[in-house]
Amino acid sequence: MSGHLIRKEILDQILSLRFMVLSIIGVLSIWLSLYDGYAYYQARLRDHRLAQAMTSDRLSQIKDAGWSELQYVGFEEHKPPTPMSIFIRGLDPTLGRSISNAGSNVSGPEVRHLRWSPAEAEPILGMFPPLDLGLVVQVVISLFVLLLSYDAVCGEKEGGTLRLTASFPVPRHRLLLGKLVGVLVPALAAFGLPLLLGIAVILALPEVKITDLEWMRLTLIFGAFGLYLSAFVCAGLLASCLTHRPATSFVLLLAFWVATVVVIPRLGLIAAEAFRPAPTLREQYQERSAVWASIRASIQTPTKDLSTWEKEHPQ
Repeated sequence: MSGHLIRKEILDQILSLRFMVLSIIGVLSIWLSLYDGYAYYQARLRDHRLAQAMTSDRLSQIKDAGWSELQYVGFEEHKPPTPMSIFIRGLDPTLGRSISNAGSNVSGPEVRHLRWSPAEAEPILGMFPPLDLGLVVQVVISLFVLLLSYDAVCGEKEGGTLRLTASFPVPRHRLLLGKLVGVLVPALAAFGLPLLLGIAVILALPEVKITDLEWMRLTLIFGAFGLYLSAFVCAGLLASCLTHRPATSFVLLLAFWVATVVVIPRLGLIAAEAFRPAPTLREQYQERSAVWASIRASIQTPTKDLSTWEKEHPQ
């Protein structure tokens, strides 16, 4: 009996116009995010290759002018882009891409720090959140899942078909399990299959090489996506069971979606700042200055003579 219920729920979802429209919009959103991520990765890769070429020219100049110039000016080392930025952008647009490798004669705690972040080069990037899979799943797909599940029970209550279904010898937990699977399986298939197809196309490109560790990270990320969407499906079924009209369930779930996606993450940051405030930039600079001063003092007043140290460390 459970198999018949699951089959009925899956067919009802797949054959509905709502499912087709939401699936098309979701597929386009996923593919657009992958295209935008690949374009971002290509731009970062071109910038890294150009920076590496400039560093090679700089090293050639230092070699021709004498290695003593290295300790005064130095050169820059550049962080290569990671293919993970195609899928999840994270903090990559705000972190620096280059670090100075100046010699010891350049004093001060600000010698080595990451700079030239994408947001610094293009300030408009900091005005809008990046269109990656994280944003699509968090905002778009989660709302679509709620739209697929908000009337799973109350819709049958209003239509009068729930009494007919309940007249069969089926426990309530099996009925709810059938509705849960009937919503979750079509949703994950509608959004998961296009995602796998897009990933396969991106991996076929010659410039994208993912390591084993990055594969593990991607697996964990996709598993978290599945749990995240499953939680929204359960919330949709809960609201549908507690209400008698689909309109009421939709309003409750819309408020839940706004609170979960927009309000609660910001409240978490406010609560973290209240419990343990982060140090300001000036406080961090003062702490680094104090550490640098203590290191410089220890270098200027050595405990042993240099010749004695060379005898103790002949290697």
